[in-house]
Amino acid sequence: MEVWITKAAYLDMRAENAQYPDTETGGVWLGKFCEDHWIITHNLRPGPAALHQPGCFAYDHDYVLAQAKKQIAAFQQPVSVIGYWHTHTSGRNVSSPGDAPLDEQYAALSPDGALCGIVTNRDGFCLTVYQVELPLRYKKINLIIMED
Repeated sequence: MEVWITKAAYLDMRAENAQYPDTETGGVWLGKFCEDHWIITHNLRPGPAALHQPGCFAYDHDYVLAQAKKQIAAFQQPVSVIGYWHTHTSGRNVSSPGDAPLDEQYAALSPDGALCGIVTNRDGFCLTVYQVELPLRYKKINLIIMED
């Protein structure tokens, strides 16, 4: 199992992360699941009303939902919301107990589950990606950055 991410989506994540070096932030991934790999085509920013704190983060849900609908309608190939990512200022690259409710919501979107990305910054930008399935379980998967 692998995750392929477009270079544009990856660089957009890095830019969002750089904007909030001391607080948590994140984004929502659009893409699709194809046989034995995930493809992340687009990163959606968390929105102007997102909450960014050192140990807590919350999306601007109305903004993200509107952006997701707009982006999905613009793609010629079918894509959908396939997961999300967020930073952990603690440096831990695993989901915390507080992440579990959101992980379950995303995993319920598809029979294939969803993706959850955790970014840590202790030794530079480091993205760890998990496939999340129900009942709630996590499988770490390899990330490949595609050339656009």
